[in-house]
Amino acid sequence: MSDPHARSQQAPGASPGSGAGGQALSTTGAHFALAEEVTVQQTPTLLREALQALASQAAPWRIDAGGLRRFDSSCLALLMELHRRAGSGGIEVSRVPERLRTLARAYGVGFVLDGADAAPAGPIEDRSQR
Repeated sequence: MSDPHARSQQAPGASPGSGAGGQALSTTGAHFALAEEVTVQQTPTLLREALQALASQAAPWRIDAGGLRRFDSSCLALLMELHRRAGSGGIEVSRVPERLRTLARAYGVGFVLDGADAAPAGPIEDRSQR
């Protein structure tokens, strides 16, 4: 289910689909969607893009993780940093893949996903096991 009115936040010089900065973060109003892949290679760029896009929004910042397919523990680090920067309003993460929820519990940071709804069943590749 894609929104025809969604915009992609893109790093300068990045081309669509190029990983970090390509289709990294899309926005629909005050909602933001993580890309299909969030790994250590993309996280620094994604954090900059997310903060730039979210800074003008009131917390809680809403993040859609439904498109997330490949990730490692740096995805949790990204969400934790966004949670910290959002202040007392925190973040609300929707459509969280079960593997990300399991990883968050294993690392003792499930609070970042508290109240988040689960993603519909689908193929998820957790790169933290490699």
